[in-house]
Amino acid sequence: MFLQYMAGGDLHSRLERDGIIKEETAKEWFKKIVSALEYSHKKNYCHRDLKLENLLISGEGKKAKILMIDFGFAGWMPTESHRFSDFPGSFCYAAPELIQGIPYRGKSADVYSLGVILYTLLQSSYPFYHEDRSEMTEMILQDPVSFETYNTAPARELVKWMLMKNPESRPTLEQIKNHAWLNDSTPSKMMSPLKNTAHRIRDTARASLSPIQNRRKASVF
Repeated sequence: MFLQYMAGGDLHSRLERDGIIKEETAKEWFKKIVSALEYSHKKNYCHRDLKLENLLISGEGKKAKILMIDFGFAGWMPTESHRFSDFPGSFCYAAPELIQGIPYRGKSADVYSLGVILYTLLQSSYPFYHEDRSEMTEMILQDPVSFETYNTAPARELVKWMLMKNPESRPTLEQIKNHAWLNDSTPSKMMSPLKNTAHRIRDTARASLSPIQNRRKASVF
């Protein structure tokens, strides 16, 4: 068996190593993730387990290659209106309708998971996380998305759109691709976070992403 070698490991490990990454780098990585998911959707398959651990990376910076893996929970969509009634995936990345056990459209659920991925790339922490599963459930179902100030307004706007509680309100992949943030070639004009702020964010990331027990809790749906 021959498999493609991705020297950088998965994006979860990369965030653990690097902490905060530049917004422009996150943008280029995210474009590649969207492109991979778009290909899958055009073949009528939803991934249904999108997360940082299922995205491999090779190389550094904007030119890094991203590979989407682990289609073990992928679901076939016979029609655009098809709704899935099983609920695989990882809790931190799961859309509200999956948390509630409601039959759902796979494409919209994948878009929500994309929103979690982009938020985590930008913030180095999950948008909704709590040690207590019931508390985290309430956060996913009820809480608005909050950001640190160092992300640009278009980036925050796109994340909020993808993380809408109502699946019908989320963008399509085509709308994501055409969003101003992904099509703006002007370097982001943002202040670098203060050193202590960067350390605080990195510590938060390690608390929510790194420990084995937390990763297990975040990964078992």
